[in-house]
Amino acid sequence: MEDRRDTVIGYPVEFFRGQSNYQVSHYATTSAAAASTSASATNNNVNTARAHVVQPPTVSHHHQQRPGKSKLSNSCLALIIASISVAVMFVIYAIVSFLNAFEFPEFTLNSVSISPFNLSVHSHTTTTNWNVSFYIRNPNRRMSFSYDMVQASLFYKDAQFLSPGTIPPFSQGTEDSTSVQAKLATSSVYVDDGLRKAILDCWSRRGAAVDLNVKVQALIRFDPGTNSESRGSVWVFCKDVKTEFLSNSTLGTMVGGSMKCKVGVNT
Repeated sequence: MEDRRDTVIGYPVEFFRGQSNYQVSHYATTSAAAASTSASATNNNVNTARAHVVQPPTVSHHHQQRPGKSKLSNSCLALIIASISVAVMFVIYAIVSFLNAFEFPEFTLNSVSISPFNLSVHSHTTTTNWNVSFYIRNPNRRMSFSYDMVQASLFYKDAQFLSPGTIPPFSQGTEDSTSVQAKLATSSVYVDDGLRKAILDCWSRRGAAVDLNVKVQALIRFDPGTNSESRGSVWVFCKDVKTEFLSNSTLGTMVGGSMKCKVGVNT
């Protein structure tokens, strides 16, 4: 008779016993591996957490400027630089415009006359009237002039031998022309040896002339009476003005016709 304790529905009991041992062994191995993996993951998480620990900020003892204030300072500096640049450009433009638009007044010496001239061979003094006339033109279309304290002088070489004659103040509009005359009247004037010999030589030689220099100085106003009025000085130099003294006459006159003079303006 068979032993039924060793057989379960056609399978030996050892089969189930083996399966039970296998399941227990496999479960134990799987549980150990899972525990090991969990422990490793836990260690990794701990290490990662330690690595990402944020250090507290270091306290600085230096004053840190606020970003808004720094931007405001930079904006103010840029505005100041831009304003200065615009001002400089405006001044340069004004100067260039003035120089391009401005033309010096034109002075033309029309005549020099001396009468009566009574210099003697044995005298160094003479009593005479010296008259100088000018033709003055303003070539500017947008600028007027006004002259004051106008004085004319006569020179022989570099030596002034007459006191300056005064020309009354006058004004000129745009593209205007004016004729003026300076009277250098004198009761008695000393004539140095150089001029005396030159004049006596003219008397002795027909057609000889003495080279005189005429100078004019004056104060000038540009665009007088306007908001753009400015002031300066003007000087005029007429060099080597040939003046003839005839032996049979007490008159002296400029020869060779009118001549243009050199003009300079100081502002």
